[in-house]
Amino acid sequence: QLVADQAVQLQPGPNIFSVPITSGEPGVRRYRAEINAPSDAQPRNNTAEALIQVAGPPRILIVEGTAGEGAPLRDALAAAQVTADLVEVAAMPAGLGELAVYESLVLVNVAASALPPGANDALPAYVRDLGRGLVMIGGTSSYGAGGYLGTPLAEVLPVALESTEQIEQPKVAIVFVLDTSRSMQNCHCNGPNRDTDTDRSYFETGRMKIDIAKDGVLQSIATLTPRDDVAVVTFDTAASVPFPLQTEVTQEKILQAIGGIPAHGLGTNIGSGLQGALDVLRTSDAAIKHAVIVTDGWGESIDPLQIAATMRAEGMTLSVVGDGPGASPALQELAEVGGGRYFPVNNPEEIPTIFVNATRRMLGSAIIEEPFTPAYAAQSPVLNGLEGGLPQLYGHNLTSPKTTATVALEGLNSAPLLAHWQYGLGRVAAWTSDTKGQWARDFIAWPGFPQFAAQLIGFVAPAAATGTIDTRVQTVDGALAITAQLPPEADQPGARVIATLLAADGTRQEFILERSGVGVYTASAPLPAQGGYLVNVASSTGGQPQAQGAASLVVPYSAEYGLSQRDPALLASLAAKTGGAQLNTPTEAFAHTRSGATRPTEISIPLLLLALILLPLDILLRRRTGRRTGRS
Repeated sequence: QLVADQAVQLQPGPNIFSVPITSGEPGVRRYRAEINAPSDAQPRNNTAEALIQVAGPPRILIVEGTAGEGAPLRDALAAAQVTADLVEVAAMPAGLGELAVYESLVLVNVAASALPPGANDALPAYVRDLGRGLVMIGGTSSYGAGGYLGTPLAEVLPVALESTEQIEQPKVAIVFVLDTSRSMQNCHCNGPNRDTDTDRSYFETGRMKIDIAKDGVLQSIATLTPRDDVAVVTFDTAASVPFPLQTEVTQEKILQAIGGIPAHGLGTNIGSGLQGALDVLRTSDAAIKHAVIVTDGWGESIDPLQIAATMRAEGMTLSVVGDGPGASPALQELAEVGGGRYFPVNNPEEIPTIFVNATRRMLGSAIIEEPFTPAYAAQSPVLNGLEGGLPQLYGHNLTSPKTTATVALEGLNSAPLLAHWQYGLGRVAAWTSDTKGQWARDFIAWPGFPQFAAQLIGFVAPAAATGTIDTRVQTVDGALAITAQLPPEADQPGARVIATLLAADGTRQEFILERSGVGVYTASAPLPAQGGYLVNVASSTGGQPQAQGAASLVVPYSAEYGLSQRDPALLASLAAKTGGAQLNTPTEAFAHTRSGATRPTEISIPLLLLALILLPLDILLRRRTGRRTGRS
């Protein structure tokens, strides 16, 4: 966004210009100034950048996976005089600088696949390095059911996403529906000529989309029990069933049946594939019936929406994996009609993970739904004043506690209901039930809910440190120099001071600062790559946080483009040592100031050649002269 544009007069050497700007909302702002000088031979040094921290009151952000799900929590906080911003996940800020505006963030039933790009990597740094707070609220799209297993965010949570409890689950029937049209051999383009383009390149991995989809089926089998029904349906212009519905399924059996299936079909009749899945599921006696279809979504077919509606009416559900950027937007509607989830995929290598997560979610192994009363398990500031009993809940996500986590409340099968822990400089809390009418309808109507919500958010909010560290970051002789001035109460024996350099993409570097004076701690490090960085410095004693400070750093263009250092003495020395002279103007380089020099040149050969040329002329002239003399 352009904030200022003005003409300036440049002078030789450093130039300073003042441009008034409005800071806007609190947070980290990155400003870039650029000089547009068309005749400049070296434009690389025409820019300057700065990161500025705009201060403001503490803010809380609630991110909801579906519109309306975060409203009960927001309203409860408002009733407790706590203001929070509420956004849908599509509007969630993903960069570390944008997230740093908020002291706490709450994810309300948000699926991992719905998070904006970069958020899964930025959130761990948001908590661990910036000392912010994070709360995850449960639901059918949260925790394990939301596909967080194996993600960076799963490491941040105080609960493991695989429950240690063995809970009897109903029998399941799942049908994998694979598109085997020719487009599944490779990657479609996404331009206007996508259906006629003959230059369809393979992925860098050299693997076809159909083979990656087969891997998704194989990996999903590991999540099923031997008594579950499994079938595979393939389709192009028509459907076939290479692996009929059966139990006792192994990866070897599946691979033998589908491993050699090519993608040579001339059409993409999605309706035929869904009809095949519907017919197969009708033969199963399983309590849960689900189909997962993977397709790139191109081609004509019988009405798939009508078939999906029939499946839903008969107690079946349908999830859709849209393989590649060319997949039809109608696939999302297909999943909604089928009562399942839509997974848009731009990188087909994600398909196996999506298949596994979709299978886990369908199995219900990550969720348990039945009435229960929360059980107190440990003292927690979140529950202060709420020890008189809690309302009944009707379900929660199944997890297991991590080693150092505090489980304050337990749910069914003694699984964690409320757990929290310290993660780096920040705190994380996990509430495995929801905050809407599905599982927590009595809880959100309870008069104590506003107090509970306020204390939950207050617990994870950054604690008031004993002091603030005065942090300075600068470049010295091409290296990074970090100086931290600790407040007297934090400068204790055994104090540990660590600086964390955070890039915009969430990557980090840590440096241990050494004490170099009274309350002064320093460190030096190689200068990082060009770009903007946040530098967070934290001190602790005996593992307990004492003080914290922050600064920003912008690494500009390489030093050789600065062209600001002059050394006349060095130039004079070079001229003297080489027998040259110092020049004051460019024209002096072409001036002839030295006397000329002579040297002998051999000219005998040219003279001989001249004599040979003149000899015939001499003879001719002599003959003519002799004739004239005889006549007289």
